[in-house]
Amino acid sequence: MSNDAAALIVLVLAACATAAWATGIAFTRRRLFAAPRDQFTEMPIRGVSGEVRVQQGPSVVRERMLECMRQAVIPGRMGCSVMVRRAEGDTIEGRLLYGAGGPGSAEGLPVTLRLSADGGGTRVTYEADTDPALRGLRIGAVIFHVVGLIAIPTLGYVLLNYAAPSSSPGARGQVVQMIQIVHVLWPPFLLGYLGGRLKAQTRLLLEGLATSAGV
Repeated sequence: MSNDAAALIVLVLAACATAAWATGIAFTRRRLFAAPRDQFTEMPIRGVSGEVRVQQGPSVVRERMLECMRQAVIPGRMGCSVMVRRAEGDTIEGRLLYGAGGPGSAEGLPVTLRLSADGGGTRVTYEADTDPALRGLRIGAVIFHVVGLIAIPTLGYVLLNYAAPSSSPGARGQVVQMIQIVHVLWPPFLLGYLGGRLKAQTRLLLEGLATSAGV
């Protein structure tokens, strides 16, 4: 391997690593940091939100939802429940519990359910604050992003200025070690995936609770 070829390998691998690092930032920003907005106030919501339309009237849906909460069960979701904290009028506040080992399993995730008449049925609007469960994932993602920002140019500089120009073929061959940077590039994708999965599960659980109460 010539010196020029070794230098080219370093530059190509560094460019690929930089692209992967930037992609990781965009991915974690979308999965861990993006905040939806309240449809009424347009203010950012700390977590997930949505709405479900069901056939039964608000009073029936409210009683069925409270009954499920009192029984500490969400139909079809083993080990998951919503603990009621306050129920006033058509607004129910509680905490979503995922069961042992689940995210926020100790205190649960704060949730708010609002019921309103929608023709002959009910529109259930839900909000869940997933920030407590995402905090550790966000910190981890930021740490890996910072490490990557430092490691990519540092390793690239060392290999480009010390390994690539070396007269020793063995030393020049060490430029492929640039690929080791992958160890700080993949964790943000895993953390972002876990955050997106948590949000999706939370949405499915709350929609399942509303749907089961409205059939």
